[in-house]
This record gives sequence, C-alpha cells and structure tokens, in this order.
Amino acid sequence: PASFTHERMFFEKWCDGFSFEFVPKESETASYEIAAAAELAVCIDSTLGYELLARGGRVAFVAARGTNLRNDGCTDDETAQFRFGFPSPLGDEGEFWTSTDAADDVLRVVDFARACDDDAWVRATSPIVPRVMTFDPGNERLRGALAARGAVLAH
Repeated sequence: PASFTHERMFFEKWCDGFSFEFVPKESETASYEIAAAAELAVCIDSTLGYELLARGGRVAFVAARGTNLRNDGCTDDETAQFRFGFPSPLGDEGEFWTSTDAADDVLRVVDFARACDDDAWVRATSPIVPRVMTFDPGNERLRGALAARGAVLAH
C-alpha cells in the first residue's frame, strides 16, 4: 500500500534513469493484475514475485532484505526466511536473483531477466521454479489430496 514508503524509495533509487512505474496496492487483486501485464517485474522476497515466476513471467529478485538485516546484527536463523527460494537452499546468487543490493548485482539480474531470449529464460528458470512454487491451475493437486481423504468438494 501507499503507506509502505520504504518500498517506493527502494525502487526509486534502483530504477533511477529507467522508465518504471511504482503502483501502490489499491485492491486485493491489483498487484496480480499489474504484475501479470508487466514485461518484467523486479521484486524483493515476495510471494507475488514467486507466483508470477511460476506462471512463466519474467521476474528479477533482489532478495537483499535478509543480507541487510544480518549486516544490522540479526542472525542467519532470524533472516533465513528472506533468502531467495526459502526453504530451498538455492544459494545467494543466480541468473535472475541476488541476495545483495549492490548496484552491479541488481543490474546483473535485471539485465538478464530483461534481455535474455525465451530459451535462455526457460533454461534458467525451469530447474528453479518447481523448488520455489508450483503453478497448479484450479488447485487440482490440493483438491485431489482432499478428495482422497474423504472431503466433499464444491465444484
């Protein structure tokens, strides 16, 4: 929402000189609609970013919140949830994610996500996506598991 000024400031700093629009959340579905229409989304450790990635969207992750908190004295255990792909151990850096807000790293992941061709994007993301989020239209897997346990489901 508009009250989260720290997120606006983060993206204004890193997008300086680039064409971008920061859109505060105005409804429960607005973020999904905007992200689905974007050519590229840049996000922190957000569920929306993971969902967009699972649906095949181009997403560059700047998962630096945990690194910054560790630099401020928090422990690895306290910041583990902010690592890209948590709880999967994917490492601090990848082609489309970084765990720092260093300019070179941010530009590296944004440039890759923006400029690589579709085949390179699929090669980079296909081994990662199933480890961070599964896209299951209609929640068929969940519905199947519930039905197998005797649940009566509405259609």
